Amino acid sequence: MQFVSQANAICAKALRSGQRLSRPKSRAELLPVLEDARSIVARATTELKGVKAPSDARSAYDRFLATIAHEVRLLDELTQALRSKNVPRERVAAQALNSNSANEQAQALGLTECARTVTPRGTP
Repeated sequence: MQFVSQANAICAKALRSGQRLSRPKSRAELLPVLEDARSIVARATTELKGVKAPSDARSAYDRFLATIAHEVRLLDELTQALRSKNVPRERVAAQALNSNSANEQAQALGLTECARTVTPRGTP
C-alpha cells in the first residue's frame, strides 16, 4: 500500500534523525535537545500532511496528524517552560507528551515506523 510505505519512509527518516540526538545528562543539555526534537517532529508532520490516506483510513489519519501536530505544540510548551524555569509548567507539558497516543494511532493505521519510539544516543 503506497500510503503506508510513504508514511513509514517519512517516519523512518525522522527516527534516524532522532536517534542521532544525544541523551541529555543535565537540565542545561535538555533545552537544545528538545529544540532539535521539536524541529524533527515538525518537519515530519509537515511531510506526513502531504501523504494522502485512502478513503477508509482518512479520518483515522487526520486524527493521527492532529495528534502529532499537538505533540509539536507540547514540545514548544516544554521548551518555553524550561526557558522560563517554570517547573510546574514543565511537568504538565512533559506528562502530556508522555500520554500522547500518536504511537497507538500509527500502529492502528499500520504505520509501524511511525509507531516506534525514538531512543537517543547514550540511552541504556
